[in-house]
Amino acid sequence: MSPGRQSPPPPLAANDFVLLYRSFDSIIQIPALTPGGITNCRHGAFHHDDIIGKLTWGETIEPRTSQEKFKRGMVLVRPTPALITDTVRHRTQIIYHGDISMILTGLDVRPGKKVVEAGTGSGSLSTSLIQALRHHGSDRSLDGHLYTFEYHEPRFIEAKSDFERYGFSDIVTIQHRDVIHDGLPDELVDMDAVFWDLPAAWKCITTAKKHLREGGLLCTFSPCIEQVMKNCAAMEADGFTGIHTYECMLKEWGVMSTTKLNRTRKRGRDDRAKPNAVSGNVDEQLSWIRVYGTVSLQLPMYTSVRIWNVFRHASPSNVVQFHENPFDLPFSVQADHLLDLEDVMAIYRDNYEGTQFDLTKGILAGPFHSPYRLEGGEGEAEVPGQFARGISIPRTAYTMIGYPDPDNAVLYYSEDAPATSLFVPFLCKTLSEAGDMELAETANLYAKQFQVGYKGDFSNAKETAWWAFDFVSNWMAVNYDNMSREFVKPAIKYWQPKLLEASLSKSTATCKALQESVVQYWWKLSDTLVVRYNDGFYNFPPSDPAAVEHIGYPADFLAMIGYSNYFYTPQYVQPATSSITAEEVVTRHSTIQVFLILLVGAFVGFVTGFNLEKIRRRRRLSTPNHATATPATQSGYARLFDPLL
Repeated sequence: MSPGRQSPPPPLAANDFVLLYRSFDSIIQIPALTPGGITNCRHGAFHHDDIIGKLTWGETIEPRTSQEKFKRGMVLVRPTPALITDTVRHRTQIIYHGDISMILTGLDVRPGKKVVEAGTGSGSLSTSLIQALRHHGSDRSLDGHLYTFEYHEPRFIEAKSDFERYGFSDIVTIQHRDVIHDGLPDELVDMDAVFWDLPAAWKCITTAKKHLREGGLLCTFSPCIEQVMKNCAAMEADGFTGIHTYECMLKEWGVMSTTKLNRTRKRGRDDRAKPNAVSGNVDEQLSWIRVYGTVSLQLPMYTSVRIWNVFRHASPSNVVQFHENPFDLPFSVQADHLLDLEDVMAIYRDNYEGTQFDLTKGILAGPFHSPYRLEGGEGEAEVPGQFARGISIPRTAYTMIGYPDPDNAVLYYSEDAPATSLFVPFLCKTLSEAGDMELAETANLYAKQFQVGYKGDFSNAKETAWWAFDFVSNWMAVNYDNMSREFVKPAIKYWQPKLLEASLSKSTATCKALQESVVQYWWKLSDTLVVRYNDGFYNFPPSDPAAVEHIGYPADFLAMIGYSNYFYTPQYVQPATSSITAEEVVTRHSTIQVFLILLVGAFVGFVTGFNLEKIRRRRRLSTPNHATATPATQSGYARLFDPLL
């Protein structure tokens, strides 16, 4: 080996922390390589056994897939703080590169320094602090040290585990501690820098002063200008000098090389590569979405259908022509009328019903007309494609609508997917008042259920609002069409006007009472849905507490898949060019075929009904049966269901 050249790194081993890299916006974490383990993503299924002992940093791992043309290798990359920030699981809102750089520079973080951080969260900033404190020689005594604190115990446990996995345990000390109430440990003295990422950092300025050395540096990170003003006032009162406030605006530019530009022109996958998409022609009309829109158009229907649908709601009398490429849609449309709050809520809840993109129709909607689609996974890696999605999707965390009335500003807040949730009002004057208080002190201002909750723990779920709406939304997967039609949509229709009326009252007490009521109701609704829709039956309605009714598959679904007498063995279907109804299937059979099918069906129905009646008689309670027969609905179901709850 020639002088100055390094030997290649050894092959990766079990438990190594690895990143799979394909592009700057497609990086996958493998927390620990595991014998027999598989990491699935949209690029394929990557088997850990193909890495362990065989490949090292910088080499490419190919996925195992049956179709050669869909193989997309990924490079094995050593984790860095920047890449960890890009891939870390968001337990909280994280701090990104631009702010991290400002913080590291402002606090003069370098090897040998002692730094305190409160508000560990997801650990995005922590990893960069640790990297800056690490001396890159062999003498570990020259390292600095990070003392970080997290008040939320589940986040503390996960962050501690992450630091151990990253190999940072020797340079970081993490504790479960509420710094706002309990301060810092007495043994932390003469710290070089303190960083507060806390909801009320102004309450900890004196704490920082107590533990900093003379000339030490303090940085607070706050999302609201009101918090910043309080922080600055508290710093000045405690004798800090040289106080500055910065906002770091990070703008990502989609500049690409000439080679890649030509390649994307050939593929037609990026509108920026088309002639005149970005040019110096002063006569060319400005395209807002080309300048500020998405960089990638690999899945254009994600964006274009959403934009088109918003325009459709705003201007139903003159619906704009649909374009698959969102860059070809107009910047704006003239609305037919002034949109009100309910119009905006309807846009968020819409699943394109009645349009060519109706998410409740077709094979991906399943037998029960669910508008939700499962994104990603090994399947899409091996069989690429795309589908539309509504604004309301299963992984929606929350939706907010701001109503900036000068006399009564209101924030309408919806937990989980808005299609199956409610927009609950929070008066802005109430939120402003709450900003000056501790969390426990705000109990009289808005419902506690909206203050607590952690989606990583279901043990205290019924004390939270998020879990109430999330649970109902997920349970609806059992039979979305029936639950939506018979329970959830009527509940929304009943409660949403009451919530809008409460916001007009300008009363904190009225809004708080409604906030508590809807959460309690939604948990009662969830309990009801679990009982009613269980084991494939509709169970124990109030009209007949002993009844267990069949739901079955709807007729339109059975017609779509060509259901017949031959489904006692696995059957497979091919894509159809148009929808089909049960009536159309019946007309395709001759009179004799129909007669024979009905005869067999009648016999099976008689035997089944006779046995079911014996079972029901054994289970019958003393309550008389008041159920009445009703016509089938358009979706092919008989109306079996009782009114709300």
